[in-house]
Amino acid sequence: SLTATGDFGAPTSTRSLAVRPALHLNLTKAQEASKYELQTSNTSKVYNGQAQGIESESWFSAVQDSVDVEYYDANTQGKLNNAPTDVGSYEVALTIKDSINNVLWSDGLSGKTRRVSLNITPKPTAFPTFYRNENSKPYNGGQNVNFRLATYDKAAIEITVPDEYSGVTFNDTTLQITAKDVKKYILNVALKDPKNYVWETSNNKLEFEITKAPIQLKLEDSNGNKSLRGPQGSTVKAFIEVDANSSPHTGKTVLAKIMANADGLRAVEIASIDLTDTTRREEIELSLADLIENVKYTLTVVTDSAEYEINKTDTTTLDVLDSSMRTKITWNLTADGNILPGKFTDAEITDYTIAFTGQITFDGKRY
Repeated sequence: SLTATGDFGAPTSTRSLAVRPALHLNLTKAQEASKYELQTSNTSKVYNGQAQGIESESWFSAVQDSVDVEYYDANTQGKLNNAPTDVGSYEVALTIKDSINNVLWSDGLSGKTRRVSLNITPKPTAFPTFYRNENSKPYNGGQNVNFRLATYDKAAIEITVPDEYSGVTFNDTTLQITAKDVKKYILNVALKDPKNYVWETSNNKLEFEITKAPIQLKLEDSNGNKSLRGPQGSTVKAFIEVDANSSPHTGKTVLAKIMANADGLRAVEIASIDLTDTTRREEIELSLADLIENVKYTLTVVTDSAEYEINKTDTTTLDVLDSSMRTKITWNLTADGNILPGKFTDAEITDYTIAFTGQITFDGKRY
């Protein structure tokens, strides 16, 4: 109690006060006596050609100052000098440092060392492909046909031409492939390091093909009609017209066969012709000797060439008439509209124009 001079007529005043002690705590000792739990986790990484450990794992940042780290081969238990690089199974030993007394493992077990697994898996690698997927082109008359690969992982992949392919080349710099002959080709493709790399896809094949060059043509009569006819055993004139942009290449000759086809009957060759780079419109004679009368045949044009194929888009037919039917047409010469005796020329029904071989002396008349 404290006594003091009073006021308002009172000689003294008495009051009671409480005294609280001030406490100063030193937490350093408390911190030294505290224990922190350390947690670990297994991890997996994809091969990247560099040493890969656990240092980049998020959980490791909380323990890195408290432990020593060692790497082991999981199969042989051999100790590694550094973090591993190659694909494989590894173990990482984390040992609490002797100078650290305030940590313990979260599993609650005794012992300073814990092991976690570290697996490095192969890097998935895309199989090479052709640029714009262009892996099929037509024959070029014996000249190079060029193909181009899209860019690929050259550090991981090796491409070579099989020894049995003659005239095929692959340029590793430009990624260009050249070949000449009509056929399918498959290049050798291998991973340089099959332990550390693996294909993203299966059943891979780097295949390209040089196909037969097309020859575009028409088969018709002299007037452009596609419906032909003639008596059995006779011959019928027709014309083959070849597109200048799809004829055989310079120096190449292609034997074309005209075939007569009908349901239930074998195909019969009724004419043939050699096609070259200068063939445009050529007359041929179709033999009806081996065809059956009163049958309408569909005509096709084929070739046995290993380098060319014939494309005939229009349909051409041939009506084989009764062999006893006469099909000649007589063209008479007239003078001012009057038929001249003995002045005529016979023609087949497929002859739209005919030449008169007789002699005419001009006499002012209209012939």
